Amino acid sequence: MILQSKKSNLKNHRKDAFFTNRTKYSGEVRSTEILLWRSSHFLRGAYPIFHLKFDENDKLIGIETSKNPFDKFLSKIMIGFFCVLALGLILTSNFRQILFGIIAFSVITFLMHLILSKARKFETKVLTEELREVIENIESKNKAKSKGTLHKNYT
Repeated sequence: MILQSKKSNLKNHRKDAFFTNRTKYSGEVRSTEILLWRSSHFLRGAYPIFHLKFDENDKLIGIETSKNPFDKFLSKIMIGFFCVLALGLILTSNFRQILFGIIAFSVITFLMHLILSKARKFETKVLTEELREVIENIESKNKAKSKGTLHKNYT
Protein backbone atom coordinates (compact mmCIF):
# COMPACT_ATOMS: atom_id res chain seq x y z
CA MET A 1 0.00 0.00 0.00
CA ILE A 2 2.91 2.36 0.68
CA LEU A 3 4.26 3.32 -2.69
CA GLN A 4 6.81 5.82 -1.44
CA SER A 5 8.62 4.82 1.73
CA LYS A 6 9.61 7.97 3.63
CA LYS A 7 10.28 9.00 7.20
CA SER A 8 7.65 11.23 8.75
CA ASN A 9 9.70 14.38 9.26
CA LEU A 10 9.46 18.09 8.51
CA LYS A 11 11.56 17.93 5.33
CA ASN A 12 9.50 15.19 3.66
CA HIS A 13 6.17 16.74 4.60
CA ARG A 14 7.32 20.13 3.30
CA LYS A 15 8.09 18.50 -0.05
CA ASP A 16 4.73 16.72 -0.09
CA ALA A 17 2.95 19.99 0.68
CA PHE A 18 4.37 21.69 -2.41
CA PHE A 19 4.14 18.74 -4.80
CA THR A 20 0.64 17.28 -4.61
CA ASN A 21 0.57 13.56 -5.31
CA ARG A 22 -2.99 12.23 -5.32
CA THR A 23 -2.18 8.76 -6.64
CA LYS A 24 0.42 7.52 -4.15
CA TYR A 25 0.49 7.00 -0.44
CA SER A 26 3.70 7.83 1.32
CA GLY A 27 4.48 6.25 4.61
CA GLU A 28 6.69 4.87 7.28
CA VAL A 29 6.50 1.38 8.76
CA ARG A 30 7.12 1.19 12.51
CA SER A 31 7.04 -1.75 14.90
CA THR A 32 3.37 -1.52 15.98
CA GLU A 33 1.98 0.95 13.47
CA ILE A 34 2.14 2.19 9.92
CA LEU A 35 2.07 5.92 9.17
CA LEU A 36 0.37 6.82 5.90
CA TRP A 37 -0.25 10.14 4.24
CA ARG A 38 -1.20 11.53 0.89
CA SER A 39 -1.04 15.17 0.00
CA SER A 40 -4.31 16.85 -0.72
CA HIS A 41 -4.85 19.35 -3.52
CA PHE A 42 -6.99 21.65 -1.42
CA LEU A 43 -5.25 21.37 1.94
CA ARG A 44 -1.69 21.25 0.60
CA GLY A 45 0.41 21.13 3.76
CA ALA A 46 -2.46 20.55 6.19
CA TYR A 47 -3.16 16.94 5.20
CA PRO A 48 -3.41 14.41 8.04
CA ILE A 49 -1.14 11.50 8.88
CA PHE A 50 -3.01 8.23 9.38
CA HIS A 51 -1.69 5.95 12.13
CA LEU A 52 -2.72 2.37 11.37
CA LYS A 53 -2.43 0.52 14.69
CA PHE A 54 -1.92 -3.25 14.82
CA ASP A 55 -2.08 -5.86 17.59
CA GLU A 56 0.36 -8.74 18.23
CA ASN A 57 -1.28 -10.83 15.48
CA ASP A 58 -0.84 -8.05 12.89
CA LYS A 59 -4.58 -7.36 12.85
CA LEU A 60 -5.64 -3.78 12.24
CA ILE A 61 -7.17 -2.48 15.47
CA GLY A 62 -7.65 1.19 14.64
CA ILE A 63 -6.91 4.22 12.54
CA GLU A 64 -6.00 7.52 14.17
CA THR A 65 -5.16 10.84 12.53
CA SER A 66 -2.71 13.55 13.52
CA LYS A 67 -1.28 16.75 12.10
CA ASN A 68 1.85 16.37 10.02
CA PRO A 69 5.08 18.11 11.17
CA PHE A 70 4.91 20.73 8.40
CA ASP A 71 1.36 21.72 9.42
CA LYS A 72 2.48 22.03 13.06
CA PHE A 73 5.44 24.17 11.97
CA LEU A 74 3.21 26.46 9.86
CA SER A 75 0.81 26.91 12.77
CA LYS A 76 3.64 28.09 15.02
CA ILE A 77 4.98 30.44 12.33
CA MET A 78 1.53 31.97 11.79
CA ILE A 79 1.01 32.57 15.52
CA GLY A 80 4.40 34.30 15.68
CA PHE A 81 3.60 36.38 12.58
CA PHE A 82 0.26 37.53 14.00
CA CYS A 83 1.84 38.42 17.35
CA VAL A 84 4.53 40.53 15.62
CA LEU A 85 1.83 42.17 13.47
CA ALA A 86 -0.26 43.04 16.55
CA LEU A 87 2.80 44.34 18.40
CA GLY A 88 3.70 46.53 15.42
CA LEU A 89 0.17 47.88 15.33
CA ILE A 90 0.34 48.70 19.06
CA LEU A 91 3.68 50.49 18.77
CA THR A 92 2.81 52.60 15.72
CA SER A 93 -0.80 53.65 16.29
CA ASN A 94 -3.00 55.54 18.72
CA PHE A 95 -5.44 53.80 21.07
CA ARG A 96 -8.50 54.08 18.81
CA GLN A 97 -6.67 52.61 15.82
CA ILE A 98 -5.20 49.87 18.02
CA LEU A 99 -8.62 48.92 19.38
CA PHE A 100 -10.23 48.94 15.93
CA GLY A 101 -7.30 47.02 14.39
CA ILE A 102 -7.26 44.34 17.08
CA ILE A 103 -11.03 43.81 16.86
CA ALA A 104 -11.00 43.67 13.05
CA PHE A 105 -7.95 41.43 13.03
CA SER A 106 -9.50 39.09 15.61
CA VAL A 107 -12.77 38.78 13.67
CA ILE A 108 -11.00 38.12 10.36
CA THR A 109 -8.65 35.59 11.97
CA PHE A 110 -11.53 33.82 13.69
CA LEU A 111 -13.53 33.58 10.44
CA MET A 112 -10.51 32.30 8.50
CA HIS A 113 -9.81 29.72 11.20
CA LEU A 114 -13.44 28.60 11.20
CA ILE A 115 -13.57 28.19 7.42
CA LEU A 116 -10.22 26.41 7.22
CA SER A 117 -11.03 24.06 10.11
CA LYS A 118 -14.31 23.05 8.42
CA ALA A 119 -12.44 22.46 5.15
CA ARG A 120 -9.77 20.44 6.97
CA LYS A 121 -12.40 18.26 8.69
CA PHE A 122 -14.21 17.64 5.39
CA GLU A 123 -11.01 16.82 3.50
CA THR A 124 -9.81 14.55 6.32
CA LYS A 125 -13.13 12.72 6.19
CA VAL A 126 -12.79 12.26 2.42
CA LEU A 127 -9.19 11.02 2.75
CA THR A 128 -10.20 8.65 5.58
CA GLU A 129 -13.00 7.14 3.49
CA GLU A 130 -10.62 6.68 0.55
CA LEU A 131 -8.10 4.97 2.83
CA ARG A 132 -10.77 2.66 4.23
CA GLU A 133 -11.79 1.69 0.69
CA VAL A 134 -8.17 0.94 -0.22
CA ILE A 135 -7.74 -1.21 2.90
CA GLU A 136 -10.98 -3.08 2.20
CA ASN A 137 -9.92 -3.71 -1.41
CA ILE A 138 -6.55 -5.05 -0.28
CA GLU A 139 -8.20 -7.29 2.32
CA SER A 140 -10.70 -8.68 -0.19
CA LYS A 141 -7.90 -9.38 -2.70
CA ASN A 142 -5.86 -11.13 0.01
CA LYS A 143 -8.88 -13.25 1.01
CA ALA A 144 -9.51 -14.16 -2.64
CA LYS A 145 -5.85 -15.14 -3.09
CA SER A 146 -5.83 -17.27 0.06
CA LYS A 147 -9.04 -19.03 -1.02
CA GLY A 148 -7.53 -19.61 -4.46
CA THR A 149 -4.38 -21.16 -3.03
CA LEU A 150 -6.41 -23.37 -0.66
CA HIS A 151 -8.59 -24.50 -3.54
CA LYS A 152 -5.56 -25.24 -5.72
CA ASN A 153 -3.89 -27.25 -2.94
CA TYR A 154 -6.91 -29.53 -2.48
CA THR A 155 -7.63 -30.14 -6.15
